[in-house]
Amino acid sequence: MTTDIPEGGKLLSEILSAFVRNPEMVDSLEGIARWRLLNARIRSDVEETKEALDVLVSKGYLLTVETASGPFFQINAEKLTAAESLVQEFSAGKTTGNLSQETNAVPITITNQTKQLLLVPLSSRATLHLAPGETSSPLVDSEVNQNDKVNKLAKSGHIRIVRASSKTAEKPGK
Repeated sequence: MTTDIPEGGKLLSEILSAFVRNPEMVDSLEGIARWRLLNARIRSDVEETKEALDVLVSKGYLLTVETASGPFFQINAEKLTAAESLVQEFSAGKTTGNLSQETNAVPITITNQTKQLLLVPLSSRATLHLAPGETSSPLVDSEVNQNDKVNKLAKSGHIRIVRASSKTAEKPGK
């Protein structure tokens, strides 16, 4: 079969296929360009999203749940605080998206020095619940840096902050 359609098969095929699948379709040049861009963006976004999910799973922030209809993803509860910190760093522009840089942060712990339950507000807007004498799991230092409420708790002796690299108690911002 001979055709008088010029080369450029992929684009021609994409446009013609849309009209064949939807014979009632009527659209303008701009409308067709818009849905083509949208479809291309969706394809690109799916690929980018898969890459991002693979990284988040490999770093332990997300867990994969295999189902008959494919994988589902959920937060790893054990890394929720670290994930919240990372999200805060992304929004503050402190992290570029390269999670291999995440290991440069100095892990810290916070210990409740009081005899009552203490709620410690973190920079990521999460709240750390510490029983008397309890020490938190390691947190990234951005959770306490420039956090006035944490500074106040440390200065008043309600909490002790220990940076993993120094193993000595420090007050944030000092």
